[in-house]
Amino acid sequence: MSDRWYSHATRPLCYVAHPLGAGPDRERNRAEAARLLGELQKHHPNRVFVGSWITLAETWPEDAEHREAGIAADLALIDHCSSLWLTGPRISNGMQLELDHAKKRGLEIVNRIGVYHGL
Repeated sequence: MSDRWYSHATRPLCYVAHPLGAGPDRERNRAEAARLLGELQKHHPNRVFVGSWITLAETWPEDAEHREAGIAADLALIDHCSSLWLTGPRISNGMQLELDHAKKRGLEIVNRIGVYHGL
């Protein structure tokens, strides 16, 4: 691997949390989270922002089985991150689970609730 790409491979991973929900706003919330992830990456190029739930929510239905599997995947991903970034208009129940997990692991918590919402 060239030195140029290696320097990018060592950037810290940052998990992006955002409300999703199961109601009529689900797709809007998912799309907003994807947009915010892109904005964060643009404004913080020395970090790598991740949120696999954004992709999973596009293909998985919101039911108990998939929600449990999604939360388990989120928590496993958080274990590999150095920080958790809270985004959106509020902290949802799922975000609270992610936040509690990140705190137990000693991750940096960056609260961006309301900061990027509606841009």
